[in-house]
Amino acid sequence: LDQMMGGLLEVTKEDELKIDVPVPGFAEAKPQEEWNEDELKQYKEYERKCKELQDEREKYYKQLEGELGKLQSNIQDSTATYDELLLQLFQTKIRADMVIFQEELKIVRLIQSMVEEESMDDSEANLLDKLDEFKKSKTKSGHTLQSTKKEVDDFKEHYEILQAEDKIMERAHRREFTDCSNAMVDALFKQYKRRPKFARKHAGDIDASDMNPYSERPSSARQAAYASNALSKGLDELDDIKHAPDGLESSVWERLCSVRRQKVESEQAVKAAAHTLAEMTGYQQQNSGEDVRIQDSIDQTVIELNKLRETKSKHSYNLGIQL
Repeated sequence: LDQMMGGLLEVTKEDELKIDVPVPGFAEAKPQEEWNEDELKQYKEYERKCKELQDEREKYYKQLEGELGKLQSNIQDSTATYDELLLQLFQTKIRADMVIFQEELKIVRLIQSMVEEESMDDSEANLLDKLDEFKKSKTKSGHTLQSTKKEVDDFKEHYEILQAEDKIMERAHRREFTDCSNAMVDALFKQYKRRPKFARKHAGDIDASDMNPYSERPSSARQAAYASNALSKGLDELDDIKHAPDGLESSVWERLCSVRRQKVESEQAVKAAAHTLAEMTGYQQQNSGEDVRIQDSIDQTVIELNKLRETKSKHSYNLGIQL
């Protein structure tokens, strides 16, 4: 193969152009002056072939340059086409991602809106329950206040009657003793105005437990019984005949003691009624304050409920539009 085809399976034009025209042997063996006619013709033929080879080489070179230019142009066109397709694909991906993100944002906004609406519904339900409880308390408080006011008014009327009767009893004192002289009536009136003095506990009689604010205290009933017994004993002491004015008959003295005892009992009834009336008035004021507090709570709850409903209405109508 090396001898026949120079080691090549196929001889291309490029391979042929690479082979130089062989120089005649005489051209290197002797100078040009010694060449004969035949050798001059051979050398001219050599020069012609060399020129033809050079022209072929230049022609082939230009052909290769043209092909190279076409290939480079094709490569640039293919690269530009590929870049354009890649850009279009990237833009398509961007648009697809944008649509996906928009849909995800819609879902998030919808979920957020549902959560907010559910929260406002729960708040509204809680406020309605609270308002219902306040209204029930207000109705109960109103009934209590009304009944308390009626009881206070009735008892106040009773107290005023007791006061009037007590004053009438004092003014009617002199009429009870018209059978006595004026001097004796004055002396009897002084005895009529006398009242028992309750004995106070001395320091030595105070039990150590009385100094303890957390120790047991006697009940109101026990205190009232103690005061009644002390008053009764004091009146018994004042009813003793030794306190009667000189020269007074025992029947008149007994009449004075009876009238005085009735007056003391009337005074005690007036004092007890005044104390009861004060307690009832305090309880009425307490109920009135509680009623006002409940009404304030109702008003505040209504304000909060109206604000919540206004916010809920704005949330329902002022919808966010996603572009």
